[in-house]
Amino acid sequence: MSSAVKQLVKRLASLASSPAEDEDEDEYYILRQSGPNLCQIPVTVGGKEGIKKAVARDVKQGTPALYLRMVFYLDKSNHLRCNSPDENGHWEETEMFGLPGPMAVHPDSQLSGSVSRDRVWVIYQTPKEEMVAVMKQSSRWSVAGVIPAEIPRGASHVPLGDANNPDALHLFFPTKTGDICHTYGDFISGKWTSKTVESSQFPGGVSRFIVVPTEIPESFDLYVATGDSRLVLVSSSGDQVEIGKINGDQFIAQNRAEASWGLNLSFGSWGKLVLGFFRPEPLGYEA
Repeated sequence: MSSAVKQLVKRLASLASSPAEDEDEDEYYILRQSGPNLCQIPVTVGGKEGIKKAVARDVKQGTPALYLRMVFYLDKSNHLRCNSPDENGHWEETEMFGLPGPMAVHPDSQLSGSVSRDRVWVIYQTPKEEMVAVMKQSSRWSVAGVIPAEIPRGASHVPLGDANNPDALHLFFPTKTGDICHTYGDFISGKWTSKTVESSQFPGGVSRFIVVPTEIPESFDLYVATGDSRLVLVSSSGDQVEIGKINGDQFIAQNRAEASWGLNLSFGSWGKLVLGFFRPEPLGYEA
């Protein structure tokens, strides 16, 4: 079984994850809550965890988290906070200059984000259950606007930037009917479109998922951790393939055929996730 499959599952099971700052490092980072602290844990590609380090203290119990080289989380008043490391590697709260005071977040909201070109995006649900995007450009933050998406309270969501339009976002999220919706638009024109991702219906619901652009423009593969603990690929061609089972943060292949699947996983610029799912050619093996 590919170690990248194990890495994918561990990332899906963590609060948030990020590649190492040095692309040559043979590890990545996950975030996990430990008491009142939010901790960064280095993990080798083989799955071995290193020593945890607090990156935020006195956070909300059960906080969602987002890791984009900066760490985003909720304080005990359900306000959005941001921490980043200083030149000595010590993590400190970073003021989000430009925003109109503390940003109130729905207590059940997840956090998601994306980096595109010179912008950092953070998406969350407000107490009114609106999906709001805030954006950092250069050193200043601003409220980009509201995304017209009816996302169930507390549901996972995944944004991706558009290489051709810096003001646009793709947003993927599970709906109340159990499938996954793809909303796309930009905050300048205010025009948004929505469509259901083909073959994305999951009766047991969706826990977490990752969206990966393919080589075909406006085409995406989804790797989904379902509510009934399955790891499923929803390909851009409309196929749905169960890769295996998930137990905590561990991947379990159900049989020898599933164990033969592999996954290429790497990171491009700014930690953009690149995945490739494949079945290796048989090497003299017969079932």
